[in-house]
Amino acid sequence: MEFTCRKCGKREDTRDWMDDFGAELLEAKMCQTCHFWEEKVLWKILGGKLSDNRGVATVVRCNNNHYLAYPMVDMKTVGRQFVGHGGGLFVFKMLDGTLLASNNVWCQGPIPEKYRTLLPNNAERLLTYDEMVEQGFVKRMAPFVG
Repeated sequence: MEFTCRKCGKREDTRDWMDDFGAELLEAKMCQTCHFWEEKVLWKILGGKLSDNRGVATVVRCNNNHYLAYPMVDMKTVGRQFVGHGGGLFVFKMLDGTLLASNNVWCQGPIPEKYRTLLPNNAERLLTYDEMVEQGFVKRMAPFVG
């Protein structure tokens, strides 16, 4: 069944999606893109935390990108295939000045222009490697000599 998204005016066809999700889009009268980002707006309204089977994540919006930062995990017991960005360390500087470090960060992608006022950045930037060393998150590694 086809319908017009009430948010952006895009035509959506529920036959492009699995039955349950297509029905959800039809009921909400939203295309997949608007439905996806409206969920992120809801997360913001509900306090910027998300609880799921991976734990409780902090919602981070940095440089107009949307992330979920879960608590640090022990890579020896979890394995790289089960963590965001392969377990790479991310350090965010939140707008309130606190630092948030995680090796289990999942990216939902760039926030569309029309959602940026509803989903403003809440982190100024990712810390650089030098800043991570200065803050004690990592130890400086010896330069690679090839």
